[in-house]
Amino acid sequence: MGTKKRRIGRWIAGSIVGMALLIGAMPTLLYIPMVQQLAAQWGAAWLTEQLNIKVQIESIHLRFPMRLEVKGLRMGTFLRIEEARTDIRLRPLREGVVKVDYLDVWGIDLRGDSLMKETTTNLMLKQLIVNDITYRPKEKSLQINSLLLNDGDILIVQDGERTTRKDTTLRMPIALRISEVGIRRMSGDFSNESMQVSASANDIALHEVVADTAMQITLLRGEITEGEATLKQPDKEPWRVTELMLRGKAMSYTPQEASGRLTHLACKESHGIDLQEGAMTFVWQEGRVGMPDLSLRTPHSLLQGHLYSLDYSTTEVAFDADLEAHIGHADMQ
Repeated sequence: MGTKKRRIGRWIAGSIVGMALLIGAMPTLLYIPMVQQLAAQWGAAWLTEQLNIKVQIESIHLRFPMRLEVKGLRMGTFLRIEEARTDIRLRPLREGVVKVDYLDVWGIDLRGDSLMKETTTNLMLKQLIVNDITYRPKEKSLQINSLLLNDGDILIVQDGERTTRKDTTLRMPIALRISEVGIRRMSGDFSNESMQVSASANDIALHEVVADTAMQITLLRGEITEGEATLKQPDKEPWRVTELMLRGKAMSYTPQEASGRLTHLACKESHGIDLQEGAMTFVWQEGRVGMPDLSLRTPHSLLQGHLYSLDYSTTEVAFDADLEAHIGHADMQ
């Protein structure tokens, strides 16, 4: 009887030790190419089932304790990621909170349809760096300390009209807060039958970006430096803005309206106007904009005062303003 008990005890102890060794060896096993391939197939199958989208993963590599590296991620025909790395903390997971020290993503290629009929949107991004992420599923909240996008290009081509009016009841699945957003070397192009717009900026910095589930987005302050924009229309001379610098604060956006304060606006435009200093408070609603505090200054001219309302909701434009203007001959030309 004692021998049998000892055998059972050895079997239990051996099983526990074996499981511990297996668990401990898992990160090491994932160094083996064949195991990486099996893990990638399992992860792709699980994501395909969860998202109802065909997912492919080239390889998955796990380092102790939870440093995860994924290569060759494909989601349907609209998303490709060359490589992604992240480090997930284990202790917060016990409390139902996901904490990630960092998320680095390289080679993002996103292609998809927007809310407009016959419209394609392509986003190519060289690198995305996210630091200090906290996700609380019970509260449906996501907090990010810093987010950096490097070397990106956005292309939007519209071949038709919007199918319906803007949906003002859109909601976000989670509440989002980002302390710092940095965008380096970003360019974008939009085109349809009547115009083509190209824009770029060397540096965009945003501070305290907050979005709630009702799609209200607020921004404490933001800045754009070394920006350029070009507007092309059929049978018209192209209009271009260079050396654009813009600073704003206390900005708010909802699907119904937007408001904020531009504390500094400067640029040069292709017809010779050199805007050295501009500032304004603005309030926008669909079809109407107001600038109750407006000031624009060039080397030759000054425009300041109040644009209470500019209504462009119909074919005729109507405005209510109290402006003082001193326009130089060079700017009039």
